[in-house]
Amino acid sequence: MKVKHKKVIEITDQLLPQATKVIAQWIGSYTVIKNQKTRLAQQAYQQWKAAGEDKENYPVVNQQVAFLNQTLPFLKTIPSHV
Repeated sequence: MKVKHKKVIEITDQLLPQATKVIAQWIGSYTVIKNQKTRLAQQAYQQWKAAGEDKENYPVVNQQVAFLNQTLPFLKTIPSHV
């Protein structure tokens, strides 16, 4: 974990292996969510651009992630605050 003053705090040695694994899974799941949302936003932008729409019709990004549970069921096991 990095802090503003470039001070590194290593907590891995202080955690049980199971806790380390769970935290790593949560971080990985966050990355999956971020990548999926980015991909969907890029697709919406490309469709908007290809259609030659006005700026008033710029695509709005869906901020919800619950719909991803349908295509990525493993996300159901991840706490919602991640």
